[in-house]
Amino acid sequence: MPLLQARNVSKNFGGVQALKDVSLDLPESAVLGLIGPNGSGKSTLLNIIAGVEKPTSGLVTLDSKRIDNLRTNRVVRYGLAKTHQIPKPFSNMTARENVAVAVLYGRRNIHSPTPALEEADRILSMVRMGSRKDAPADSLTVQEKKRLELARAIATGASILLLDEVFAGLSPEELKDSIQLFKKLHDELRFSALVVEHVMRAVLSLSQKVMVLEEGRVIATGSPDEIVHDEKVIQAYLGSKNPAA
Repeated sequence: MPLLQARNVSKNFGGVQALKDVSLDLPESAVLGLIGPNGSGKSTLLNIIAGVEKPTSGLVTLDSKRIDNLRTNRVVRYGLAKTHQIPKPFSNMTARENVAVAVLYGRRNIHSPTPALEEADRILSMVRMGSRKDAPADSLTVQEKKRLELARAIATGASILLLDEVFAGLSPEELKDSIQLFKKLHDELRFSALVVEHVMRAVLSLSQKVMVLEEGRVIATGSPDEIVHDEKVIQAYLGSKNPAA
């Protein structure tokens, strides 16, 4: 049975319909890629699942419990955490302190600073940031801030990660390194992940299934190979191959 389900989720912002009857299943330990052109509704869907936005209609369940009517902090306690598309660390705190806050306010039942900081050290080492643990968050590089975002999500104790463009803005070498790191973390922790990404190399190499949104609707779902060769997907990204169409 799927761990996370969305059923017929729609979202209106005034007169604009950002999502139209979107459904998805995310099984345990699976990675589902979510792609689509800019403005297709990907981040809106993640925000609804994470409790940041409320759906206009439809519902989201986690382990058969409805979560779309909960506040974000309650959703985190249920085991679901989301990264920010633009990293938003506490800039006046160190990387270690940022992760410790996530430990304290997640679902690990760690409620005092010393064990939280020890757990933060362990998680930062896992994401290859151990040597930067005492660096102020605002001094980190783009890649380091994205790793800190990932570390904070893991630190909550989440079984489901919603990753919003964690591979964007990286050099080819950084991208290769980050993909390898994600695979290693997934093998170790066995979390489920919904990965929103424009970097196709990352999505196709990490996902068992890929879902494609266009103008708020699901236009295709399938294996990475099926999606790459799907005519509707090719047209959504590249436009119709027939100029007269």
